[in-house]
Amino acid sequence: MNTLYYYDIPQREKTESTSVIKMFLKSNYDVIECFDHQMFDIAVKKGDLFLFFQRPPSENLISRLAGANLIYIPMYDEARNYSRNTIRSWASLKIVNFCRVMNEDMKNWGFNCFYTQFYPKPERTEIDLCEKNTAFYWRRESCYINEAIPPRLVKKIVGNNPMKLHVHSETFHDDEQDIIEIIESRSTWFDKKEDMMKMLRSCSMYLAPRESEGIGLSFLEAMANGLAVVGADNPTINEYITDGANGYLYNLLAPRPLNIKKLCEVRKRSLESCAAGFERWEREKWDLLNFIDEPPKGKTSVAVPRGFLYNSLKLANPSFRLKRMAKRILGK
Repeated sequence: MNTLYYYDIPQREKTESTSVIKMFLKSNYDVIECFDHQMFDIAVKKGDLFLFFQRPPSENLISRLAGANLIYIPMYDEARNYSRNTIRSWASLKIVNFCRVMNEDMKNWGFNCFYTQFYPKPERTEIDLCEKNTAFYWRRESCYINEAIPPRLVKKIVGNNPMKLHVHSETFHDDEQDIIEIIESRSTWFDKKEDMMKMLRSCSMYLAPRESEGIGLSFLEAMANGLAVVGADNPTINEYITDGANGYLYNLLAPRPLNIKKLCEVRKRSLESCAAGFERWEREKWDLLNFIDEPPKGKTSVAVPRGFLYNSLKLANPSFRLKRMAKRILGK
């Protein structure tokens, strides 16, 4: 069994949000977990693999591992903020994309890419409590790579619908006054994941907490539990959700109240699409292993266009362009 050095961001050492993917890799490789791009005195052996999840390796690290089999899994929500020069530095890496539009872009630019779509195993086989219109709203904090969905936007998409919210947040924010009248219950932290799943399954909808996603593991978990996902019409959310069919999408720049008259049917189709997607993932994950195992091709010729834009509705927003320009000037 080959050794795979698995590099991830430090936060996941606690949250273990990508544990299902790590378990799949551990069933096929001798996985050594590293966080924050730790480098030890590694004697690279033939067959060793180095996989970087979300955060790309530096040019210095790529140079130190020259000749090794290097795999990078970028997350759309973060990668869309990287500069052209940063992206061009990945030319010698094998790229695994969980976002279809990003994969199409990178393939057109000349990168050695593989696309797959992950789905979790459904946690239930049928839907109950179809009349319950409670949405699970996981309040996240905005950061430089992604904007969280604020209460004022939640209020717009709820509109006059007879909906209540369960708010999951570590702290109370003043802007929650915008939705205070529809908050039914709250939680801050669950000691056991089973407790969180119990609360999730008591709801009928899940509000995707960010304007875009890398994979979208939190909303995929909601689909696996039979909830209708409500999210911005941006990748990767809109690569899983068809508005009004198996979930709900809204225009981030011009949000309107949801039409949830057929919520029960939408929830059933959400669970059905998750089941079909999981079957497809079970077949295609072996192709992912084959791609990981392939010998590296070395540095390829890539052509990332100046002023490139990933395919995202959010990028049409002038304020987003200004934010991204500021981030690039600051080197983020």
